[in-house]
Amino acid sequence: MKEPEVQNHAPKLTSIGVIFRHVKDVAAACDFYGNSLGLKQLWKAPNGATAFTAGSGPIIIVDQKQESIESEVPFNMETSDISHAYRSMKEYGVDVSDIKIAGNSSMFFFKDPDGITLMIWANHLPDQKLPQYRE
Repeated sequence: MKEPEVQNHAPKLTSIGVIFRHVKDVAAACDFYGNSLGLKQLWKAPNGATAFTAGSGPIIIVDQKQESIESEVPFNMETSDISHAYRSMKEYGVDVSDIKIAGNSSMFFFKDPDGITLMIWANHLPDQKLPQYRE
């Protein structure tokens, strides 16, 4: 089977960053991931969101399901250049959100062909000329 060619315009993604588990019962989910699976807890936020790792690969963040675009995302992809990623996706005709700024990181959202909401995230701020917002 021939590998599909990656187009030059494609965003430069560096990794699958986080797998999100948006759950009904955070305490039960944390017990399962921490005790049943033996994953190591990395941190716990004041709202109960908890990050786990198996030691390598993406981390898993368990949090309460909410009515927000972030609660629709099953995983995120990281990039070293959020501005290029945003522009390239838009130029390719993907319907992308404005860039959300959270502290010193930034992210934008879009849907795959099946309607699944995905996120590209970066640990830096975008070009100021791009559409963006803070919450």
